[in-house]
Amino acid sequence: MSSNTLSNDWKWQIANRISTREQLEEIITLSKEERTAFDGDIPLSFAVTPHYASLLRSDALRRTVIPTGAENHMGTGELADPLGEEDHRATPHLIHTYPDKVLFLVTTFCSTYCRYCTRSRMVGKPQVEGRLPRRPAGEAEQKVASIRTGQSPFLHTYEQTFEYIESHPEIRDVLISGGDPLTLTDSVLNGLLGRIRKIPHVRMIRIGSKVPVVLPMRITDELCATLRRHR
Repeated sequence: MSSNTLSNDWKWQIANRISTREQLEEIITLSKEERTAFDGDIPLSFAVTPHYASLLRSDALRRTVIPTGAENHMGTGELADPLGEEDHRATPHLIHTYPDKVLFLVTTFCSTYCRYCTRSRMVGKPQVEGRLPRRPAGEAEQKVASIRTGQSPFLHTYEQTFEYIESHPEIRDVLISGGDPLTLTDSVLNGLLGRIRKIPHVRMIRIGSKVPVVLPMRITDELCATLRRHR
């Protein structure tokens, strides 16, 4: 398989994410502030797909993914949970803030971590209560293997969430988020969407994702067919 073919494979992009300062410096020149930030205790994980890293030419764009020292300081009025989601956690994976809408957190994994993430308290962290873990550097082959199998060893852990939605007929709108749901395999997404579609009072299913921007090769014909099947 040619290098060009590999770079257009979303699984390869995830398995070869840039997750260290040394890897990033092979592509772009970091400022002193950026290099120093990597030496500190960064509260949010750093990772960026090779595709998106190749686009980090403007200061505005690079600040969305490259850590700065400011992340280590919490100012007056800042909160670890700025949206107050934890106060409305109905199950380990479900936030029920509004009567007819729920937020379904299916993974803590993202292909690229945004520095402005409002869920930095959990995104990119190791597996918690059945959420997909952040794969440590050096386990790229394991990540690819798990993607290729299309298996969902953790999907059954969401049954409590499905049952909660079923028991609340006022819920009409389910927003699937995380992490980034589109980093899950097509088969996992198919099972997840299919299970939600079986709940008669759910009228709308939305997916919150930045994949179209940071990992556009993930938008395959197969994925589109999966989404179309459950629209």
